[in-house]
Amino acid sequence: GDVHVMLSENGEARVRYEEALSIYRAIGDRVGEANCIQAVGDVSLEQGDEAAALAAYQDAFDRFMALGLPNDAANVLTSQTNIFDRRREYDHSLPFYTRAIELAPNNPMRYCNRALCFINLKDANRALADLKTATRLQPGHPYLEFRRGDVALLQKQYEIAGGYYQAFIGAMRRNNGGHFGLAWAHFGQGETDKALASLENALALTYSPQNIIDAIDELTEMQSYDP
Repeated sequence: GDVHVMLSENGEARVRYEEALSIYRAIGDRVGEANCIQAVGDVSLEQGDEAAALAAYQDAFDRFMALGLPNDAANVLTSQTNIFDRRREYDHSLPFYTRAIELAPNNPMRYCNRALCFINLKDANRALADLKTATRLQPGHPYLEFRRGDVALLQKQYEIAGGYYQAFIGAMRRNNGGHFGLAWAHFGQGETDKALASLENALALTYSPQNIIDAIDELTEMQSYDP
């Protein structure tokens, strides 16, 4: 199932996850059962069935909580935010990010994720507060540089943003997000040629259907951008 997901073969992935789910139920593996239900939710979301995804996520969340696994339950909440983030309904995502932090307060990526939500809500101050907490929990994590670049971009500090994105790319060269961010930083400084080069690097690393959709959104937004 996981391999089919990586190949964007969602129909085949669903079949395998449902087969695994029946086996977990037969042997009484409740954790495996909850994991499979969450995976079915992920596939449902990729197939565009948000109602089925939400139902699966709620089922998985309830099971993890009943099993006393708050960190796994927090992961499900993070998956749920993908639904609202895709709609750009970030105000609806925020309570899920916050609840995930309440369940797993020592996980730095929870704060990093909520920081992105605050960035999307144009709230730089609260984003920086979350990044400060994440840094205290795990200094030097590459994604913290990425998110600091996003905050600097929000504040139109393009040169500073570019430095953060360069640092992130140095650690995570195969991540297309850093290259997209760097393109925005160059674009904000009027460096069109450098922006285009960064976009080419980003697109070279963009392979899944959802990543391609995101890339088109980035390019469309850049065409109408006024720094």
